Amino acid sequence: MKKKLTALEYTSWGASSNHNSTINTIINQAQLTNVIAYNSGDKFGQVPIGKEQLLALNPDIIIIPGKDNDGFKQQLLHDPALQTLTAIRDRHVISLPHALRSTDSQYIADAIIYLNHKVYQPHDSSSIH
Repeated sequence: MKKKLTALEYTSWGASSNHNSTINTIINQAQLTNVIAYNSGDKFGQVPIGKEQLLALNPDIIIIPGKDNDGFKQQLLHDPALQTLTAIRDRHVISLPHALRSTDSQYIADAIIYLNHKVYQPHDSSSIH
C-alpha cells in the first residue's frame, strides 16, 4: 500500500488550518494527511505559517482557496524561495473553489470528492469541476 500523501492548505495571507477546521476534515476524507493538523492555532483553526515553516513541512500537495486564475497559484509556483518544495517541484498546487472550501453543509462531500479526484485522478475528465 502506498503511503498517504501529505497536504497543507495555504492561503495568500500566510495561514493554514489545523484539526479545528472544516478543511482538515476535507483533507483527511480525501485520503491525505494534513501536515499542520496538530499545530496550535486560533479558535477557527487558523495557523500562521511563514515560508520557512512551509519549507520545513514540505507537503506533497498544497491546497489553495480560490481559482487557478486568481494569481496566487502562479505566485507560489514561481516563488524562488519555494522551488525546493515537493508540491512546487511536482506542480501539485490545487485550487479549491471557495464554494467547496467554505462549506459546512452536506456539500462537504463534494469538496472531498473534488480534492480526491484532483490529487489521485488529475486527468479524469469526469471529475467534479
